[in-house]
Amino acid sequence: FITAPTVRGYRRCSVGAAGGRAFTGNNSRLLPLSAFAAVALRQPLPSAVASIRGLYVFPVAIGRRFRIIGPLMDKKPFNKINTGINLEEFINVAELRYDGRKPDQLRPVKFTRDFTINAKASVLVEMGNTKVICAVSVDENVPGWMRAQNVEGGWVTSEYSMLPSATPDRAKREATAGKLGGRTMEIQRLIGRALRSVIDLKKLGRRQLYIDCDVIQADGGTRTASITGAYVALRMAVDRLLAEKLIKEDPIKEAIAAISVGICKGVPLLDLCYFEDSAAEVDMNVVMTASGKFVEVQGTAEAEPFTKEQMAQMMDLAEKGISELLEVQKV
Repeated sequence: FITAPTVRGYRRCSVGAAGGRAFTGNNSRLLPLSAFAAVALRQPLPSAVASIRGLYVFPVAIGRRFRIIGPLMDKKPFNKINTGINLEEFINVAELRYDGRKPDQLRPVKFTRDFTINAKASVLVEMGNTKVICAVSVDENVPGWMRAQNVEGGWVTSEYSMLPSATPDRAKREATAGKLGGRTMEIQRLIGRALRSVIDLKKLGRRQLYIDCDVIQADGGTRTASITGAYVALRMAVDRLLAEKLIKEDPIKEAIAAISVGICKGVPLLDLCYFEDSAAEVDMNVVMTASGKFVEVQGTAEAEPFTKEQMAQMMDLAEKGISELLEVQKV
């Protein structure tokens, strides 16, 4: 097929079409694309998904010509993971990342407050294509172990879950399995630890705050998005408790946020999406407070071990990203 001149950092993946749905052919190649245009062809060829700056359209073959029939999906190159993607070709961080970001750039961040009506406070946090509902509920009791041990103050805990349709391949509900998975337990404990680190539990009074983080769409960084969004919901809930005179003093000591960083093809990256995380040599999650203190650092070398210099680069990226997130939290 024929394309216009190349635009750096944007690619097209040829796919087949059947029954109105797209699928990747075995011999698909990644080719550069710069603009949407009808392509004149001498003979019908498989349809193609074309992308530029986050918008995707679906050209449909009609006789010997293609025409554009409108948006197919938004900011997401594929609906399925198992589409034959060659990550080595797809991930090109030497210039621009596949979504047009620079290595040190966050994905678009948005907080929708009071997303649900029944919780004390709720927030839909969106970081690129990752979307998490964070809700705070108030229980005017404390856990039994606090009563048994005569521990003063209140408690903050968290639960984390992911909808089956949040991932390209349906994830089985953990309720069906009859137990929580190890990853879920790890993440919800992380969220609880992070939020308890910035709240004075004695000032909270004899009550427990439940923070539920439910991932409705996952594209990398769900645990860090959960922490960042959960703080916004916690801040809103505490403000309402103060307004209702249920607590006398503000128990929140400072703000908190989290972000993922990593190394992909030797390049340190901020805020990894799913594809970048899959191809990364190093994956790290960093949780920091507004005063620059670390709450948690989780780092793993998936391929080659990393050096002190590389770790310092990733920590600098994390600090930059978290400082930007803390500013967005205030809006």
